[in-house]
Amino acid sequence: MEKPSHNGMRTGVAMALLFAIITVPFVIASFLIIQHRLDLLAGYKTMQGDLRLFESGLVAFSPLDDMRDLAPVMIHTQHPEIVSRFGLSEARADSRLQAFLERVRERDIPGLNDQAGLLSETWSGLTVKTGIPLEDVAGPYDNVNRIAQRLANALSSVLIASDMSVGEGLEPNEVLSLTLGSFRQAQNDIGLIRALALYVSQRGGYLGDNDARRLENAWQRLQQQLSIIDSEIKALSARTGAIELQQQWRLVKNELQRFLLWSEQELILAPRIQVSWEQAYDRSRNAMQSLEGLSESLVELSVQLVDHTRQEKLRGTIFLMLAVLLLYALVLGLALLVYRSNSRAISARAESLAKGQFLARMSHEIRTPLNGVIGLAELLRETDPSPRQQEYISLIDSAGRTLTALINDVLDFAKIEAGKLQLVEEVFDLPLLMAECAQMFNLPASDNGTLVLLDMDSNTPSRLVGDPTRLRQVLINLLGNAVKFTRNGRVVLSLSYRQVSNELPLFSFAVTDTGIGLSQEEQARLFQHFAQASADTAKRFGGTGLGLSISRELVALMGGDIHVESAPGKGARFSFSIQMSADSEEVPTVEQEAPPAWLWDVQGNLADWMQADPRFKAVHRVSNSSQLASLGSLEGASVLLINGMPDRELLEETVQLVRISQVPLQILLLTGMRSEAPDWLPQQVQLLRRSVLTVNELKQLLGRQAPSSIPIISQVEGEEAVAALRVLVVEDNPVNQMVTKFSILPRPRRIRLNVSVARAWGCPSAGSWWR
Repeated sequence: MEKPSHNGMRTGVAMALLFAIITVPFVIASFLIIQHRLDLLAGYKTMQGDLRLFESGLVAFSPLDDMRDLAPVMIHTQHPEIVSRFGLSEARADSRLQAFLERVRERDIPGLNDQAGLLSETWSGLTVKTGIPLEDVAGPYDNVNRIAQRLANALSSVLIASDMSVGEGLEPNEVLSLTLGSFRQAQNDIGLIRALALYVSQRGGYLGDNDARRLENAWQRLQQQLSIIDSEIKALSARTGAIELQQQWRLVKNELQRFLLWSEQELILAPRIQVSWEQAYDRSRNAMQSLEGLSESLVELSVQLVDHTRQEKLRGTIFLMLAVLLLYALVLGLALLVYRSNSRAISARAESLAKGQFLARMSHEIRTPLNGVIGLAELLRETDPSPRQQEYISLIDSAGRTLTALINDVLDFAKIEAGKLQLVEEVFDLPLLMAECAQMFNLPASDNGTLVLLDMDSNTPSRLVGDPTRLRQVLINLLGNAVKFTRNGRVVLSLSYRQVSNELPLFSFAVTDTGIGLSQEEQARLFQHFAQASADTAKRFGGTGLGLSISRELVALMGGDIHVESAPGKGARFSFSIQMSADSEEVPTVEQEAPPAWLWDVQGNLADWMQADPRFKAVHRVSNSSQLASLGSLEGASVLLINGMPDRELLEETVQLVRISQVPLQILLLTGMRSEAPDWLPQQVQLLRRSVLTVNELKQLLGRQAPSSIPIISQVEGEEAVAALRVLVVEDNPVNQMVTKFSILPRPRRIRLNVSVARAWGCPSAGSWWR
């Protein structure tokens, strides 16, 4: 009960640690992002405060301009109403300047504080009178205008000291700079015209030469400023899309043009100025107010730019945080998913390891008694059983071998699934390996009436570096399937060799049969685990459905892939190509053709293959009794190879025709391994019981070489060599001990053979068995 608890605790700690590893960086990143965004929003709030600071200073220009324009006429005339208006404007200017200076002190910018100090000092020491007894307009005008210039300098410092950058596009500084540039110049020109008009209205309507020049210059500058302001407003409207600003400018422009026209007619061109000071003041005041209204619109436009950017940044911050949260949730979800997947993979790996260990142990425990059962069945075959007993023995043997194959396949499948199957690199003899694989099917092929042919490229190197065990497993599986599904047909194991410069040699293996074949649907599921071509195939031929899938995995580990070509009723061809390095250089040999010979294909599984192979073009086929009469007509032919057991009459007739023709023709009868020689077999016929032949062996048979000279035919050892052997059996299972002892004892009863069984710790017993 404690183990699940500990596992659950470890899982909880691991998930908490994973959660912390992912959450902490996201929290830090989110904090930094929020801090940066808050700094941006605080910056926009500061911009808004600076805009209000600029606006508070901008509104002080109006009373200062009134003071400036009224100062000359007030000093020289002391008109009560003019003095009253001057005092009222002075009070308004003081109030607005003090409010501006208070905001500047709150903002506390060093450069701006210096400008504010100069402005305050100049305002406190303002003296309108010039101290000169001569009447002069410029003196009082310039004395007050110095305050307006100080104020303009302070507002310029506000624009310079304040970072009003809103990113791409139009900046608020650009907009506000118009109010201190062309707008302020136009207001100065209007103010000078007004100051001169007010002064001359109280001094008899005549201007001095200097004042007249000042009036004309101011009028011309104002006219030029209209063009400058017009181009600036158009450019500003184009960049911001503020159509209302352009419309407002048209009204202001019309008012300024009317003011210019009035100034020209009433002040410049008139021989004597006859306007009252009230008219001059009001007319100029309308032009001044129109420019002031446009300046206020520019300030409001700047405020809108900052507010709009601030709202965009705020929305961007919200979207960014939502994206961070979404990314956090996604990363956390993926991490948990990966954690779960890895946990499952680790658990699956542990389960697979336990399963592999279990299978390995159980396979050993199962195969040990199973080998005893199969061995006992083989021993029972030699006790002269009755036909029914022989059938029972065959069933026992077949079931045991099927179960053994199933266990081996399951073990290999478990290793492949667990990723534990690794290839071993070692030197081996490829032709010998292929010959051994083919020879394993001598008896099964004989039972099916099938002929197995081994066809290897003559240039194939003998010694290669690879995994012979796994290659043998693949070839045995493909050959086993081909033999199993082929009745009274042919199976060909072929190998072709190709060497390309600077590359490893390529070896192409193929197993071709004339069996039942496969449909496209059956081919599609052929390599699936525990799947066979069809239910009928599994019922008729048996099998686990693992062999081909394991073979495909093994070939893939070797760097190749298995391909299948087949059609129902037309056999099948399984092929794969792999690269292996040669341990020694190949020795090129000349591919020799088969000598002239006769072939009587009774079994029907050899003649068509020979006919399609140019190496056997000199071999002539005998297909009926009428052709037997021409056996002596083929020049150089010395062998008649009969594939399969013919009828007695035909065979005796053939022997008689050979005897009459007086041609030294050797007759070879090729039958399966389990075939017995009939009592009536003529002495002139040599019986060769073989179901597996290489192409070279087939050429040797057709060239009148004795069967004993074929290398692959095993030789019978002499009785003396066998009798001299001492055999030690190492086996812990008593049944297998008995099976092994009696299996290796020689069949001739007169031969004595020493067979000992090892005791525990490797000590052999003293007993011996003989027959």
